[in-house]
Amino acid sequence: LDCGITSCISAASAKPRTDIVIRNEINAGRIPGPRLLAATPWLTVTAGLGDMRKEHMPHVSSMAIVVDGPENYRRVTRELIREGVDIVKLVISGDTFVPHAPSDSTVMSEAEVAAAAEVVHAHGKRMSAHARSAGAVKLAVKYGIKMVYHANFTDEEALDLLESAKDWIFVSPNLGFTATASEGGRGAFSEEQVRKFGFREELAEAEKGLRELKKRGVRILGGGDYGFSLTPHGENARDLEHLIRYCGFTPMEAVQSMTKHGGAAMDLGGELGELKTGYLADLLLVQGDPLAEPGLLVERRNLLAVMKDGVFHKRVNSK
Repeated sequence: LDCGITSCISAASAKPRTDIVIRNEINAGRIPGPRLLAATPWLTVTAGLGDMRKEHMPHVSSMAIVVDGPENYRRVTRELIREGVDIVKLVISGDTFVPHAPSDSTVMSEAEVAAAAEVVHAHGKRMSAHARSAGAVKLAVKYGIKMVYHANFTDEEALDLLESAKDWIFVSPNLGFTATASEGGRGAFSEEQVRKFGFREELAEAEKGLRELKKRGVRILGGGDYGFSLTPHGENARDLEHLIRYCGFTPMEAVQSMTKHGGAAMDLGGELGELKTGYLADLLLVQGDPLAEPGLLVERRNLLAVMKDGVFHKRVNSK
């Protein structure tokens, strides 16, 4: 909220109830924060992203819950819905950091995705997916997953499916991490590691697909895996420049991605994300012109005032 972010769709919770508790405390007015949709931890499969275990270390903490098989997905999904989550997050594809399951692989079975979706839709909740591969994107569309993260390695069929679902689906490519890593990652990665993990190649593939999705009218959001040392929380506005550079957005389209389309992604279209009569009063007073210089929104000092729901969180000349 200090950084001008008045709404947040969690991409994953560090622990099963972390997001839930934070959301509830914000809603109760006990802590300041953006309106928040609470997610589960990653629901991954054995050997998928987040499974840090080894045979000699069977209990290793991570932000993932390892689930295998359709019945287990039904059970775990029900348990997390019972706890009060808004979003169930599935890890359908592999990832750069998983040597035995690269980004262009699809590691969850269709039966597992279908089982989780069956429970989520029955309870009126929503889903998101770590879906870097074309196969993962196709499963996400088929089973009604509203938020598709990454979509780096799309093929023509995946692009067609996303276009067919453009009235209800959103793609959040999470360019912040990949773009920063490609440039050396603030010292987090050596040049050797950048080449090893293929960050530049992945970014090039993502750019190709995202520009095509933009042409087809698929809604693309900001949100670039923030919360790591090379992409700290609060710097999310860097995605404005990423959307312009890699997706072909105009500055105004980039702003709308994180305001108008963000409101729709929160399921508050018609209430949030635009300056209209009757809409929720979320406003930023900015020093400078973000359409001429999008990067200025990254610096807190340029946010002169922050309002959420008609209440000032930060006033002009306040710290």
